[in-house]
Amino acid sequence: MVYLDNASSSFPVHKSICDEMDRINRLLPAAAGYDYHYARLTMQLIEDARQKAAQFMHINNVNRVIFTASATDAANRILGGMDWHSGDVVFVSPYEHNCVLRPLNRLKDMYGIRICELPLHDNLELNLDRLKALFSENKPRLVCCTYVSSVTGYILPIKDIINEAKNAGSRVLVDASLSVGLIDIETDDVDFLVFSGHKSIGGPVGAGCMILGRGVLPDAYISGDTMSDSSDLCMPKALPARYEPGCLNVSAVAGLGRAIDYIFQEGIKKLYTKNKALTDLLVKELSSIERVRVYIPENREKHLSIVSFNIEGLTCDECAYLLDRHYDIAVKSGLHGAALTHKYLSDEDFNGTVRAGIGLFTTQKDIEELVCAVRNIAASL
Repeated sequence: MVYLDNASSSFPVHKSICDEMDRINRLLPAAAGYDYHYARLTMQLIEDARQKAAQFMHINNVNRVIFTASATDAANRILGGMDWHSGDVVFVSPYEHNCVLRPLNRLKDMYGIRICELPLHDNLELNLDRLKALFSENKPRLVCCTYVSSVTGYILPIKDIINEAKNAGSRVLVDASLSVGLIDIETDDVDFLVFSGHKSIGGPVGAGCMILGRGVLPDAYISGDTMSDSSDLCMPKALPARYEPGCLNVSAVAGLGRAIDYIFQEGIKKLYTKNKALTDLLVKELSSIERVRVYIPENREKHLSIVSFNIEGLTCDECAYLLDRHYDIAVKSGLHGAALTHKYLSDEDFNGTVRAGIGLFTTQKDIEELVCAVRNIAASL
């Protein structure tokens, strides 16, 4: 199989990660931190992974790294823990994923918050001048932006967005699921940052991170037992326990730690360069095929990992089916959890796009096989 759905979930998972998770599942309990040897070993594994994540994300206070089940879990905890009022304004980029959009839509129904879109230029890049004006007209309570679009691979100007949001007195939530491990992310000015371990960082399903900026503490949206005073029915104030009720997925957390080890070992710049070269190669080859439409940023320096395309005469689902059935190539079709984006792509006749997601272990041969298959399908129509 040629696997090119890494924007959904990275595959394969590195052997060192699988070996570590298998070892933990066989030898250690899920309970952590209690007064016996193996529980203390389990707790040490969690804290070792937390230290790695803090170093990786340039966080000085390790306790502000909170382990969650996924980016979706983390976003729900942050958004659900904020004190909302009717009329509060939240700006989202048109590239936002449903891990943010659906919780916000629920809050809109519950509290009457207003959800506004960040403006785009005709070339589908963020219009920062218009953004600044909109922030003046409608003071935001929160600005949400994904780092890399799950549809077009556009790298958003995160630093500029954060600066304008801070000037407007707003908090900022960044979804870094498709950038962490490929782009060195500075978190100093971010109030909230979330990512899933199973996407661009190459870790396992079941572990993600919620990074809390300095001084920003939402309410504990999910409650449950911790290793603190069990007689107190309120969640503890101390971090990270306040946001980690119940048993963590210990093997997945340790697997995430091993994924970070691999990124450190290889180097983010090296991994970015490889990914960018494969992305550019795929764009070049697909763009040369008659009947193929490619949906990418105009500025190629702001593009990474993801190449969406369609073949005229087929819906995106039909194209993905043919690639799977006849060529054993795994790609994703549809809206990719980001319906707002498709308003700008004129892809209605295709019911979305076919998406190729390049991962840590994608090879040039994988790209060549996809291009050959697409060329054959297009020629047969």
